[in-house]
Amino acid sequence: DARGVLARALESIDLADTAARFNVFVARLNLEARAGEPVEGRGAATLAAFAACRRQTDSKALHLALLTILEKAGHASEAADAAGALVRAEKGSAKAWLAAHGLALRRGDSAGARGLVARATSSLPARKHVKFLSAAALAEFRGGDADRGRALYEGVLRGAPRRTDLW
Repeated sequence: DARGVLARALESIDLADTAARFNVFVARLNLEARAGEPVEGRGAATLAAFAACRRQTDSKALHLALLTILEKAGHASEAADAAGALVRAEKGSAKAWLAAHGLALRRGDSAGARGLVARATSSLPARKHVKFLSAAALAEFRGGDADRGRALYEGVLRGAPRRTDLW
């Protein structure tokens, strides 16, 4: 049984080896997403496994991994819920907001992506605005509306004209 192998792996891995333990948790999430008990409830089984794993490892990294796993497994509604939970739990993280923004763009929800940009700029600290907006503009340009991405990036350049790394 694969779940038993994962449980034995966690027992044998030293508590100080957080990277190896994290990999086992990600493997468990992948297992539940792809081979959970009922076909309709695989997303729910994955979320239950996530709740159990979250207490034992880095929550933000596991949230980001869960978002990727659910999206790749085709659980769109669960992925959207996980993105919402991620930005609620990690309001000050540009990576969390970028992951949710990217998911919205890949789902074709440009209005939702625009709303996330507005919410992120109000939630993120000012020092992270340029990082977030430049990455969001690039994502918009590549996967969403190119004109919107260009406008976002021009706004970043206008707001931070001395940042030569953006040019």
